[in-house]
Amino acid sequence: MNRFFHEIKEAVAGHGHSCTCDGCMEEHHDHHHHGFDRVMIVRLAVAAALFLAGVILEGSHLTASLVLFILSVLCAGYDIFISAVSNLFSRRLFDESLLMSIVAIAAILIGEAEEGASVMILFQLGELFQGYAVARVRQNIEGLMENRSPQTTEVLAEVRSNKSEKGQTEEFITKFCRVYTPVVLGIAAAVAVVLPLFFHQTFLEGIYKALVIMVIACPCAIVISVPLSYFAGIGGATRRGILFKNTGAMDAVSRTLSVVFDKSGVLDSGALKVSSIKCEKMDASVFLRIAAHACAYSTSPHAESIKAAYPGVIYIELIEAFEETAGQGITVVVNGVSIVLGSAEFVCAHNIDPGEDISGEDAVYLGIDGRYTGRMQFSSAAKPDAQGTITVLRWDSNKELALLTEDSPAATEIFARQIGIGRYYAGCGLSDKVAVVRDMETRCRKGTLLFVGDPERDKACLEAADIGVALRGADSDAAIQAADVVIMDDSPSKVITAIEAARHTRSIVWQNIGFALAFKLIILILDVFGACPLWLAVFADVGVALLAVLNSLRAFRIR
Repeated sequence: MNRFFHEIKEAVAGHGHSCTCDGCMEEHHDHHHHGFDRVMIVRLAVAAALFLAGVILEGSHLTASLVLFILSVLCAGYDIFISAVSNLFSRRLFDESLLMSIVAIAAILIGEAEEGASVMILFQLGELFQGYAVARVRQNIEGLMENRSPQTTEVLAEVRSNKSEKGQTEEFITKFCRVYTPVVLGIAAAVAVVLPLFFHQTFLEGIYKALVIMVIACPCAIVISVPLSYFAGIGGATRRGILFKNTGAMDAVSRTLSVVFDKSGVLDSGALKVSSIKCEKMDASVFLRIAAHACAYSTSPHAESIKAAYPGVIYIELIEAFEETAGQGITVVVNGVSIVLGSAEFVCAHNIDPGEDISGEDAVYLGIDGRYTGRMQFSSAAKPDAQGTITVLRWDSNKELALLTEDSPAATEIFARQIGIGRYYAGCGLSDKVAVVRDMETRCRKGTLLFVGDPERDKACLEAADIGVALRGADSDAAIQAADVVIMDDSPSKVITAIEAARHTRSIVWQNIGFALAFKLIILILDVFGACPLWLAVFADVGVALLAVLNSLRAFRIR
């Protein structure tokens, strides 16, 4: 369990998330585990007091005012400067600490010390709230995991023991961030040179505009919010009894186009159900009443399903003789009438010939007073939420659905029609199922194929599919090893919940990305037209990062 918490902490804090600002969060989270950083609060209070004093003296004592502004910068951001120097030796050239240090120092050098102080105070204030928000998310997820049952916690620890794999979205963001910061810094350098040379502005004005661009050069809102959103989503799904193995699995599930179900134990309950009655010279309801009385004393699965299908009362006093041959059939006398009920071989052994009515399906044959009367066919009863699950998935973007089973074609057709699934593959052995899964994967290149199966019997299919989803994962170590998603109970409807949770999380990720980039673009445009002071750029940048963190919390709440 410790390793799982460690991975969440690293991902949420931004550690190990490869991008152009690798260390942008490392120095800001050491004191946020239980609330606001009290030391930082005191530092910011002192820095704000020095800043206000500098503003008051600015009109009459310029030197004293400049000293107060510099002291304010140092008080609020001395750790930023230390981190910037350290990162230079670590060759992290595009770290946020370095960018903010350059902005503050350059503002002082061009005569905008007041701006430099306000920039550092606002930046650190934003980091304070941002770190607190991240810590709260982390505590919520950890608290959720610690409150799960010991069995669930053990499964979860095993699921998380593998190294977290990134999904396509995270990989895209990683590559994007490697390009984004150098490009923005290039734009800043160009602005500093081009504006004075070609647009009749001073070099100080060009440098000032370049500093504003540098403020928005670090994509921290994106870097923080992407892994945070995914792990909040994983935490929310866990609360619903669905365990994603890693963020890559959640990202892949959000792009599901095909879902393949195994039948046994996944969509059916394993209990037999009378699926059809074929009888001669009597009504089906009379046939069922006779069969139910014949089975009165039997506890076999077929007998229990016959009695369950009969809506009337079974009169035990009518039964005069009863004899059962286990696994074969029953002979009984009911109110003076001799009845034979059982397999084709059993009734034939009692001189009752079904003739051409013998079926290759799971069937029970009935004879009355030495004459063949009819048969009943059986199928496995669908789980209560099986039909609803198929209906929702079928209407959800026209997903391709398929059913795999070892059952005969006729029995499979009856079951498939019962739950509303159009494509099915009957008589499948394990190798046949794997072949079907791989064949469907080749037709599902633009999305993800989910295979939903039993963790014990379908391990090969779970491993072969793009994403393997194991039901009843709480009872199986095999599910932990083979599946990408583990559903703790046996409800197939949780597949819908898993897809919705993954989509919800991915939409929040892209909301944060779009929101952050849009704001940065607005600041860039305002800066070019001279309508964006440094303090506003910092306020907007840290504000966007904080809003992105808070928006990420929504992934914890699955609709």
